[in-house]
Amino acid sequence: MNGNCEYGFCVCDNDWSGEACDVRIYKNHAGGYFGGYSCNNTYISTATLELSEVNQRDSFEFFETDLNYRYFAIFVTIDSFYVPLQLVRNAQPFVYLSGNGSIRENEINYDVFYETLYTTHTEYTSCAFEGLKR
Repeated sequence: MNGNCEYGFCVCDNDWSGEACDVRIYKNHAGGYFGGYSCNNTYISTATLELSEVNQRDSFEFFETDLNYRYFAIFVTIDSFYVPLQLVRNAQPFVYLSGNGSIRENEINYDVFYETLYTTHTEYTSCAFEGLKR
């Protein structure tokens, strides 16, 4: 139970709504985040991530503008998310990724694992992104 219900009325805890306090409220973190990537603990670059509006209350889309990558993430709590293993849209060669992170007010921290499939070999890259909302 995510609230206190008496006589047919519920007073929901923070971040919950609905007649039975069973619907989690997710904040809308849509917009651009500017920050830096650190990959395999050595390479650092600046980048911009665009986040779509929260969809169906529990998911949103990432858009890595520099690489033109699009993929989705799912909230675990109101301020943490995971990116399930998926094929990145618009990626050439093929790229699979997965990851997890946290997002609060104007800040995002995100760890992602890329698997890039070339015709002759596969490359594995682990990156971390830290950014602030523009």
